[in-house]
Amino acid sequence: TVISLGKLGPIGEKLNLLNVDVVALNFPRGGLPSIVGFINFLSIIRTRKPRILQGWMYHGNIAVTIASFFMLPRPKVYWNIRQSLGPLEYERNLTRKLIRLGVLLSRIPNAIIYNSRVSAEQHSNIGYCKKREQYIPNGFDISQFRPDKSVREKVRRNLEISDKTILVGHIARFHPKKDHRTFFTAAKKVVDASSDVIFLAVGRDVERENEDLWQHIEELGLQNSVILLGEKSLVSDIYCALDLFVNSSMWGEGFSNSIGEAMATGLYCIATDVGESKRLLGETGKIIAPGDFSGL
Repeated sequence: TVISLGKLGPIGEKLNLLNVDVVALNFPRGGLPSIVGFINFLSIIRTRKPRILQGWMYHGNIAVTIASFFMLPRPKVYWNIRQSLGPLEYERNLTRKLIRLGVLLSRIPNAIIYNSRVSAEQHSNIGYCKKREQYIPNGFDISQFRPDKSVREKVRRNLEISDKTILVGHIARFHPKKDHRTFFTAAKKVVDASSDVIFLAVGRDVERENEDLWQHIEELGLQNSVILLGEKSLVSDIYCALDLFVNSSMWGEGFSNSIGEAMATGLYCIATDVGESKRLLGETGKIIAPGDFSGL
């Protein structure tokens, strides 16, 4: 069973198609659930009688820890932490509080699973229990993410981009930590120096209807040099069409899926020194400081 504290979302829909038991509680984003909502959450878990409760990020980790005390026999509890730490003032108010609460509760779970060694060290430094620490890196299906010339030609044809045009990609949801602003500010400097470059951005809310994003692009005069595709369920084809991949995260990156996917597709990557990115890229890409649009 998978329980979403928020909406079902595209991943929940995918899991439903695989006949996975998915329940969406629709708790308010950035806020605490009502008493009725929390009782419903406990009722759902108790009727399933799980032997293991696995949380996913801070909200889910705290939720399953609390729920475990209302169950007999008490199930094993595992936390998943999949981001590195930036300045806590960058996080939402509730997330900041849950990160700090996690310090106090971190000896309760049977293990805390990190996908980044950097993240594990950062959390240990602020008081998370080191004895519970487990490191499991992300994995990638290299039969899905691989270079494919025919796919490259097809995607570029659909986008009306010639094979000679340099296509630079950025795949991330729209969020301050992903720092689209630095990416497009750097793009402006590149376009000023070379006209035969197109910047392709993919991710939730990365679309013209996003007024904040599109206004920034217009202010930079990049309307004719940028393609925004929004959220896509299948991105492997998009990587094939690219010549260069950029991850411009300002903070919070744990083990970047997009960097690993781009590398598996044979792309040279430029990434900020956040989370596991430097160790992941090694000698196969370029690392820059977060927020450094000139360096980018």
